[in-house]
Amino acid sequence: MKRIFRTAIFALALGSMAASFQACTDEEGNSIFDEVAADEVIETAGLKIKANSNGTIQFIGDVSSNAKIKTFELKDASGNVVYDFVKSNDQVKEKLKDIAEDGKVTKEKVFSLKDITSAEIPVDLYTLEIKTKKAETKVTLGEVLDYKIGASKSNTGSYLSIVNNEAFDYATAKTKAAEVIAESSADGKSVTGLKNASKAQDPAVQAAAGKVALFQNGAAADMITEGGVIITASGCICKVNTIQNDASGDATVKAVTIKKTATANFDVDVNGYTFSK
Repeated sequence: MKRIFRTAIFALALGSMAASFQACTDEEGNSIFDEVAADEVIETAGLKIKANSNGTIQFIGDVSSNAKIKTFELKDASGNVVYDFVKSNDQVKEKLKDIAEDGKVTKEKVFSLKDITSAEIPVDLYTLEIKTKKAETKVTLGEVLDYKIGASKSNTGSYLSIVNNEAFDYATAKTKAAEVIAESSADGKSVTGLKNASKAQDPAVQAAAGKVALFQNGAAADMITEGGVIITASGCICKVNTIQNDASGDATVKAVTIKKTATANFDVDVNGYTFSK
C-alpha cells in the first residue's frame, strides 16, 4: 500500500495554554524585562473552537489576563491577519475601554473577556497570537493532510482516518477506525468522492468506523467531493480541498483539519450534529 502523508503543525506552542507567557529576550537570550514581567499571564483555558458545516470555524469562550491585552489576532500561514479581535470584535473593543492604557490591573479587576464569539473563519492553517505589554502567547492551529487512496480496482487502500492521520487498507480497516472511505466510479478506476466508513459493505469495517457527519455546500450529504466538510464526533473538522485522480486508479486527497492537540489545547465544539452509526 502506498501512502503520502504530510503534516505542517505545532511549532509555536508555549507550554500550558491554561496560563502561558513568554517574556522577550535580547540577542544573547537574556530577559529584557525584570521579574515583574513574568507576572503578566495570558489565560486561554476558557476558549474553544466551534466547527461549522460550511467549512468554517469560530472562536468562542473566555480569555483573561492580569494585564491589558494589546494584540489578539488570528494570522494565516503567510503571516497576514485574518481576524483582529481588538479591531473587529465589539465585545473586545468595549472591554479595552475599561482598562487604563498602562495596562495595570488588580486581583479585583482582571482583564477578562467573556463569551467571545468571532466571525466565521475558513478552515485553514492559522496562528493565534495574544500579547500584553510584556507577555505573549502563540499557538499554531491546523494540519495539512495529503493522502494517497485507491479506487476499487487499485491496489492502494481506500480507507482514511482524519482523526489519526492515517490511510490504510481493507485488512486494517476491519480492526482500526476509519472515518471515511473512497467512493469509486463504475469502472473502479477513479475516486469520485468520500463517504462514511460506516457505509462500507463489510460489517467489520462498519463496526470499527469512526462517527462522522458529512457536508457539501453546507448541507448534510452521504458523499462529499472537493470542498466537502467532515466533522467527527471526537472533535475534529476537516475541509477537503482537492481529490485528484491519476491513471493508476489512485487519488490524492488534500485537506486541512483542525482539532485539539497537546500543543493546540482548544476543544472543538461539535454539539448539535447527527453522526453516523
